[in-house]
Amino acid sequence: MGALTISACATSNGPPPGLLENADYGPPPTEAEFFRVAEEEIRNSLIDPDSGRFDWPNPIVRGYWPETGYSRAGYFGYFTCGRINARNRMGGYTGRKPFAVVYRYGRILYSNIADSTYGDIAMLCASTQWEQNFSWTEEAETQSDPALKPTNDITGQD
Repeated sequence: MGALTISACATSNGPPPGLLENADYGPPPTEAEFFRVAEEEIRNSLIDPDSGRFDWPNPIVRGYWPETGYSRAGYFGYFTCGRINARNRMGGYTGRKPFAVVYRYGRILYSNIADSTYGDIAMLCASTQWEQNFSWTEEAETQSDPALKPTNDITGQD
């Protein structure tokens, strides 16, 4: 995979030097396996797991998912962003919210549902150059807004 840059509101904390050359991404998953495991993980975080309606507009990408304000670490593996519409505590659907999922060796290493259109996940997932924006180069200089604190009305978590 060629050297690409991270854009949007990701932090500048890429993988330690030398890790890119020896990165372990695991074997590539089939789309069916990736989506099955990812949907199970996301459903487990919802107030009403059976209400989740998924949309997968982006391809699955092999690379490095950057550290964001909430993950505290970056991940090598296969990842994508999707959108989910699920019921909140009042029983109403919240509208499609972006989420990110990182997969390696048959399990989800990281998943997060965006809380607003301005947080790290929402900005990374909204990229119009999806595949070009998710591999680390040491030249990438980006900023994260630490003031963005999640409040998620479909997971019930602050």
